[in-house]
Amino acid sequence: MEVFYELFMTQAHLFTVPTGSSWVLFARFICTTVLHLSLIDEVYQSLEMMKFCLNHDYLFRQEYLAFLIATFQLTAVLMVEICNVCIIM
Repeated sequence: MEVFYELFMTQAHLFTVPTGSSWVLFARFICTTVLHLSLIDEVYQSLEMMKFCLNHDYLFRQEYLAFLIATFQLTAVLMVEICNVCIIM
């Protein structure tokens, strides 16, 4: 909750050009890349669950709930990605 307060309630601008040495910018780039690569599997898994729900709807009593859970997972991963990029940059 504190992260969202810092991002949206303070006077800091999110998308400004960061100041610092080139080494700091390089370290930020590496951290952003590692965080991005760590979330790729989660996105792939949620998309596969959505595809499975659509192709095998006869296996579920309420197939829309299974699809909704996969959609929630995808949304959560995308929000984590956005927060990571905003915090690092």
